[in-house]
Parts: sequence; C-alpha cells; structure tokens
Amino acid sequence: MIRILSALFLSITCVIGQIQLIPQSVAATDDPMSVSINPAGLAFNNHAETILVGHFDGSAFTKDFGYYSQNRTTGFGYQWDVISARNIYQFSQGFKVSKSHAMGITYSFDHSNWNEGRLDVGWMHRPFPMMALGANIQNVWSANDAFRHLTGGVAFQGRTGRWGGGVDLGVTIDDSGAETDYIMDQSMTVFIEPLKGFRVNAWVDLDNTKSTGISLSMFLPNMGYESHTRSTNNAQSLVLRSSQNRYRTFFGGNMAKKNKKNYLRMHLKGLIIEEPVMKRPKMPFDFNLDIPFLGSQNVYVQQLKKLIDQIDEYTEDPNLDGLIIDLGNIRGGFSKISEIRNAFQRFHDAGKEIIVYSKFGLGNGSTYLLSMADEIYVHEMAGVDLRGLSMEITFFRGLLDTLSIVPEVWRVSPYKTAGDTFLNSTMSDAMRENYSQLLDGVYEEFVRGISEGKIWGDEKTRAVIDAGPYLLTADAQKAGLITGTMYPDEFEDYVKNLNKGKVNIIKPEKENIYPDYQYAWRDDKTNDRIAVIYAVGGIVSGKTKPGPSGSKNMGDETIAAAIKQAREDKSIKAIVLRIDSGGGSALASDIMWREIIKTTREDSSNVKPFIASMSDIAASGGYYIACEADSIIAYPSTITGSIGVIGSRLNFSQLKERFGLHTDKIIHGKHADFASGNRLASDEESAMILASINDTYLRFKERVVAGREKLNDVDALDSLALGRVWTGSDAKSYGLIDELGGYYDAIELAKAAAGIEGDVDIVELPNYKHKTDFKKLLGGESRIGLGSDVLETLQLADLITILEGDQVQMILPVKIEIK
Repeated sequence: MIRILSALFLSITCVIGQIQLIPQSVAATDDPMSVSINPAGLAFNNHAETILVGHFDGSAFTKDFGYYSQNRTTGFGYQWDVISARNIYQFSQGFKVSKSHAMGITYSFDHSNWNEGRLDVGWMHRPFPMMALGANIQNVWSANDAFRHLTGGVAFQGRTGRWGGGVDLGVTIDDSGAETDYIMDQSMTVFIEPLKGFRVNAWVDLDNTKSTGISLSMFLPNMGYESHTRSTNNAQSLVLRSSQNRYRTFFGGNMAKKNKKNYLRMHLKGLIIEEPVMKRPKMPFDFNLDIPFLGSQNVYVQQLKKLIDQIDEYTEDPNLDGLIIDLGNIRGGFSKISEIRNAFQRFHDAGKEIIVYSKFGLGNGSTYLLSMADEIYVHEMAGVDLRGLSMEITFFRGLLDTLSIVPEVWRVSPYKTAGDTFLNSTMSDAMRENYSQLLDGVYEEFVRGISEGKIWGDEKTRAVIDAGPYLLTADAQKAGLITGTMYPDEFEDYVKNLNKGKVNIIKPEKENIYPDYQYAWRDDKTNDRIAVIYAVGGIVSGKTKPGPSGSKNMGDETIAAAIKQAREDKSIKAIVLRIDSGGGSALASDIMWREIIKTTREDSSNVKPFIASMSDIAASGGYYIACEADSIIAYPSTITGSIGVIGSRLNFSQLKERFGLHTDKIIHGKHADFASGNRLASDEESAMILASINDTYLRFKERVVAGREKLNDVDALDSLALGRVWTGSDAKSYGLIDELGGYYDAIELAKAAAGIEGDVDIVELPNYKHKTDFKKLLGGESRIGLGSDVLETLQLADLITILEGDQVQMILPVKIEIK
C-alpha cells in the first residue's frame, strides 16, 4: 500500500493513454493503486480499500478522475479523462508465488474498444522487513499500441514505517518508428511521519524535467485524505481513502474519551458453540421465510472462544470503564456458560462495572452467568425464574409397548444406561444413584458461582434459590437478585445520564473479515502455533457434517485427518483436542484414538504434546479419544467418564406382524441371518453379542489404564467404570483427568508442554467450508410446528443417526438436560 501511515511513497509518473496518476512506486504499492502501478502488490495485505483521485490545474477539474478499489487480492480501476472524455477500465489480480514473492496481471481497455486492451505484468519481492523490490511491464501485450514501459524500483523503510525512501528507474520502449527509441526516467522519494496520522512526502523526478513535489497526508479512523502538489505545472491531486482495517491500528474503531466514563454496550444472546461459526453465504434467490408453524427459525450463534476473547479484550482495555449488557436468550451447556461467567468475573474483578438490562427477566442460567453484575434491571412484568436445578429424563417404554416395538439392549452393566429410556418406564436404581451424584456436583458449582458473584455465603445462596422462583419483581429485588425495574425507554434515559451525563457509549466493532494491515513489508518474527481440533457431536464413521449451529456429528475420517495434519505440520508445536461429545461408534472412536497414539508415542519424527480439553461433555467415546492425551483438562461441571460399551436396537418385527407384514427366509449357513431385525435375537446370538461388547469394554479399560498415570489396574477400574458418569471435579479426584480449567487453561498446558513462552497463534481445525444446501434455500432449515425449545429437547435424530450404524456403541447413557 502507499505507506501513508507507515509505508513508502516512491515516485514515478504512470501514464495510461493521457491519464496521469498520483506518484507511487512499483516496489512499495500494495493498495488499490496497484491496479495501475504494479498488480503484484495486491497479493500483499489482502484487505479492502477504496480510493478516489482527482487531478486539478489551478482550481478546476481539467485533467482526470480515478476510482480504485481492492477486495483482498482482486482490484478494479476506473479512470475518466475530462478533456478527451475517455473512460478506462482496469481489472487486476495478484497472487503469491512464495512468502516474499508475488506476481500480478492487469487488463486495461477503453470503453469504446474493450476487446483491444492491453495486458500489464508485475512482480514484487520483499526479502526483508525494511526492504522491497518491484518491477512492472506495461503493454506486455496490446492490440495496437507500439509503446511498452518497464519500471523497476527498490524501496526501504523503518520497521514501523515512520520514515523511508527509495529510487525507481523506468524506460519507455517506442517501436512506432523505423528505429526503436528508448526514453529513460528516474525518480527518488523520502518521507517522514512526525506525528501519527500526519505524514510529509517529498519527491523529485531525476529526468530532464527535474520536477519536484510534496504531499501532505492526514487520517481519521477508516478514512484518509492526501494532497499532492507538483512544481512543473502547479498541478494538484486530491486523494480520499476509505479502508475497513488500515488505520485502526493508529486510531481504533471506537475512540474513548478521557474526560468521560466509557461504557461498551453489547448484546448477549444466542447459542454458544465450540467451533468457528459457519456463515451461510447470501444467495440472490435465498428467501428466508419465517411463517409461524411453517417457516424456519434462524438461530444466532456465537463461538465460545471468540466471545471469551472479546470479554478479555474489554478487560484489558485501560480506557473502558464498564459494560452495558442487553441480555437476550443465551443458550449453551453449563460448562460453556461457566467459562463465559468466569470471563465476566475477571472483567468485574478488574474494577469495571457491569450493568444489565433484560426485558424478559432472568432464569437459572442468566442469574448464574451475570451474578457479578453491579446493576440488573428487568421489565416490571418479568421475573427471576431462579428455582434450582432439576434433571428430567423421558422414557419411551410405554409408547414402544403400545406400538409392539421391542427394545433389545446388550451392555456391560446397569450403569450403562443408554438404552434405559427405551428399556424401562422409570429410572433404575443404578441410574438414580449415578445421576443424583452427578447433579449434586453440578449444583455445587452453580451455588459457588452465584455466591462468588454476589459475594454471598453458600448458605444464603441456597436459601435464595429455595425461595424461588421469583414471579414478582418486588420479591426478586428484595432478595438482591435485581436492582430494579424499568421500561426499555427508561433504561435508555438511565444510560444517557450515567455519571451525570458524562458518559461515552461505545458499540462493539463489527467482526473484521480482513486481516489487519501489515506495515512491515515482511514480518520474520512469527509466533509458535498450537492447533485446536474441535471434536464435537455424536461419533460416527465417515465425515463430519458441519452446520451453522455447529457440527451435527463427529466423523472419524474428518477428525483423524485433522490430527494427522496437525501432527505432520512442523510449524505446529502442540495439539489441543477440544471435545464436546457424548460418544458414539466404538469403531470410529478407535480410529481417532489410533491417530492420537501416533501423535503421543508412535510417530517418532512427529511426536508432540497432545492435550485433551473437555467442554460440556466428554463421555464414553468422548472419553475414549481423550484417555491417551498427555494431559486431560475439564471444567468442574464437565460430564465425563461413562467408561462402558453398549449395543442396542429397536426391533420392529412384532409391529410388522401386527400389521400383516410377514418375512420368510431361505438361509445357507447356521448364522446367515444372525441377529436379523425380522425377529428377536436368540439366546445364543445375545451371548455372542455380549461377548463382543465385553471384549470391547476390556479394550476400553486397557486404553484408559495405559493412558492415565494414576490408574494402573484394569480390574480395579470397574469401580469407576461400568458406564458411570462423573463431574469434572470427581473425575480429577479419581485420576480420570489431570486438571480443572477451561479453553485457555488448556492452551497454557500445551504451551508449557511444548516449552513455549510468550504468545502463540491458534490454528483451528478442521477447516470447514460452507456448502450451500439447495434444498434449504427457501427458508433455511424448515421445522414444521415445533418451537426451538421442543426441538432442543427432542434430539432423537442424533441418537438415531448413531444407532443406525448397527455397530457396538460407546455412548453417554442418555441426553442429560439440566433445567
């Protein structure tokens, strides 16, 4: 780019037809002007920027006008010569050849002869952070122009780009006459930036004209202004710039004011997921219908990591005094909500205020999430639905009996309760015992979080919970759960009058889809890299099915390939496997386990630290793929364990007979129809299936003992296994995991294991690319007659997808929903 704020202004005069452009250099240009100067520059700093250029003689337009734009590595230019009324169009593309080399091409044509244009080719090389080389050949090919122009340049600058200079040499080759003529030109430039956002450039053309010039540049956030004056003809150029991310390094998107209190106002809502959010591309015929009971329901989704990064950034901002949160419906597993709560707690502990408004009141989750808030206001007709935690499990046995559908279940013990919802009508003793212990642990974490935020003792917190729900806002205010009630417009007035009206309300910056502008031409100082692999959803054989609301399953092919990619990438120093899964196929789990043990032990040339980080749940198959990690870290409330194996199916043979559907058979071989779904399994078949399940269970325990340092007895492991589930806190006390913590605690473990000090770059895998589902263009995912809450509860599709594989399963007993 023209280094107005921290780059270089090297000068030559560039001519297309009769249209003269502002001075720049083939060695330094990496902004929209690259379209005309050197298209190779588009390959560097693939940002977005627009430039308007006007040339004047005296005080009126007498020369030309130009418009240039860049979107990543593609450029467009339009030039209008006022005198001749010519319109010139230019299309450019830059591309990297290596880290420091780039090439580019530009096709230019007159509006009246678009098929008789010309082709330019550019080259650029940045061997060092403070040095750049460039060359451009105009008219490499042209239909009727006999002139070619070759320019080469070398440029240098300080590392921060606040001073620099350089030289360009050019030659025009004229083949129009009997003999070829060569016309030489040279230019030299220097610049200095005494103040941020203010730059002085001076240049001289070293040809016969001895033309000199000076330019002044000033910038505001996302905008820039330049003025150029040339000595020979008193010509002037005015330049206006607009960039999404060029100048915010100097000014930032939101300017804090020192004489006022600065609050950032954010909306907190949506579904929290682990993976980067996949944004559905807009289609020209993508009609998003939202008709009640028939249309789609678009879910606002946020990535956990990105939300935590934002809150921590606000915490570290010395100019920010507080947050004003407009609270909506925020959904996510308890452990994800806990990590967000901890981020808000860090913000509050830094001495900053949190003010919350919720038109719809508070529930269990939001009370816990924002327990540290200094002020909470709700609508007077809303309440605080704080009532404690409950666990509800729906049993289908009665329905199945009515339909003559028989559940068949083979398992290692009654604690492996994945089939209980089909097998039983009520909780078994084993289920009630294990789940009561599980809910006790989660409830302790729930109470602890509210107590810490409110600065209450646990006894008081329990008493306040037991007195709920608070359907009357007066009762909620008396209990200390809210500050008061307001209508939305009253809250707006309240915000305006904070700090006696001396308040600056800042809006969060929109997500920047372009990389930040790099002012050094080449940054040889790179951070070490750590890969985070997201292993999310029910485990199946095949490929993962990603979606805008997170992966619908975890395909062993996808995750195994991601582990292999990270292991063999020499620039990646450690791997974090981020697990949010209740398990699934035993075979698929073992395929992924194989890639993990290669990473930790067997692939001697690529062994590197491997950390398993557990999110809301990492149970059964989810624990299987974690047990070989060098370290396992989980939240106190993570649901894990469930070391056990189960086989199950729903047998429809009696239902079919009931409706007159009879199946007959001819077989050769005693077991040709082994475990056929057209009849119930025989005792012999059940014994064979159970033997296979017990063999898989033994292998599971052997994997755990081999991977966990504190566990060394396969038989003794039954006291923790046999399908039992545990909270993260209990799992740590029993040696099933090593540490308690969240996402960035896992990153710190990986850094320590790899011997990394300082910052790291996080590489997120797998790298999913959105594919348009043309069946869903009319309204996205159509959901007829069911609200999102019902659909969230009835996630049978996930379970059915796993069970359809007809494989032995390592799966969490049931979908646990804590309310």
